[in-house]
Amino acid sequence: MRILLERGRLLNSAGHPAMAVPLFEQAAEMGDLLGEDFLAVDALHMLAIADSGHQESWTRSALEYASAVEDARTKRWMVSLHNNLGWAMYDDGRRTEAMVEFQLAEQWAERVGTEQQQQWAREAIAQCAKSLNLRG
Repeated sequence: MRILLERGRLLNSAGHPAMAVPLFEQAAEMGDLLGEDFLAVDALHMLAIADSGHQESWTRSALEYASAVEDARTKRWMVSLHNNLGWAMYDDGRRTEAMVEFQLAEQWAERVGTEQQQQWAREAIAQCAKSLNLRG
């Protein structure tokens, strides 16, 4: 499973995301079957990156998966996933939806994240608020 994930990363980094997608799909499925929750969510996260046309659906799948596990390390994915989804929405002009995702990222960062993740979440909220002409 790790080999599939890393081969997919290499292909994606080399500019071949379409070739990486099936490897990430296999890694996600295998991770789920083997109970490797952290790696399954990692694979779903990579699918969201490589399969940009389905970024939101892959990210939502990863969020659903991560929210159902108890492992704190896997739960930490909630921060990055909400943050990434927020930036995708922000870049797509969906600023109000992005703000919700950034706020969720901040909530998760406060619960299970690192200080750096908390700072990044606050910065994302501030930038999004500025673009929405909100005062903090």
